Amino acid sequence: MLASLLDNAMIHGAPRDSEIAVAMDFTAKAASLGVEDDGPGIPTDLRERVFDRVFCAEVGGGTGCGLGLAIARDAALAHGGTVRLVPGMPGARFEAILPLA
Repeated sequence: MLASLLDNAMIHGAPRDSEIAVAMDFTAKAASLGVEDDGPGIPTDLRERVFDRVFCAEVGGGTGCGLGLAIARDAALAHGGTVRLVPGMPGARFEAILPLA
């Protein structure tokens, strides 16, 4: 899941000189992992579609097969969690939330 989120940030974030931030946070019930890039962001109308298999938003000039975010979300769901796109631009921030055992 983390590899898919990082790969997405590297492919679709701003090319070269791009910055990617990774942050983790814990509560008594869940772990939160955030991956943020400084690319062009994702238009509002595409924010849910980026999780569809083989959907490729032509944002940021990157190319991919459209599977990474779907795989990340499926992995999180398999463990009782989720992955979501946190609204805001520029850039994109994806947050995975997983319950703690």
